[in-house]
Amino acid sequence: MKSLIILRGVGGQGKSTSLNVLKKKLEENSTYDSIMLVPHPDGYDWISIFGGPSRKVGIISFGDPGAEDHVDSVLRDMLAEDVDIIFAASRTRGGVLDLIYEFAKENSYRIIVTAPLHLENQNEQTVIETLNSECADMLINLIEKL
Repeated sequence: MKSLIILRGVGGQGKSTSLNVLKKKLEENSTYDSIMLVPHPDGYDWISIFGGPSRKVGIISFGDPGAEDHVDSVLRDMLAEDVDIIFAASRTRGGVLDLIYEFAKENSYRIIVTAPLHLENQNEQTVIETLNSECADMLINLIEKL
């Protein structure tokens, strides 16, 4: 079954950063080939599709309010590309989250919701980097289990 994994959380808690680390780990993994990488107009976010040993994996690193039309377009592109597992960032509520749920329902994607690991009330870069790496490792393990 196809899966849509939502990294959900409030702003500034590491959703996009964790997905960045996931993308980097997939790029470094010899069993995954980068099929597509499209930068987002904001200069920070991006869309990526990887071909894996038995499935395609797509990542959408943006999901802030106001991005509904772009997220919808990208999800439909991933559907057309027959992507099996889609990772998407989203705030905890609002139009993007509603859109993702509706897309999953319409296209028979299983929905898995998780949150990035984050450090509250501190700014210790080493710990933050470790948490983002651990989150990405968890997501890679999930890919392998689905």
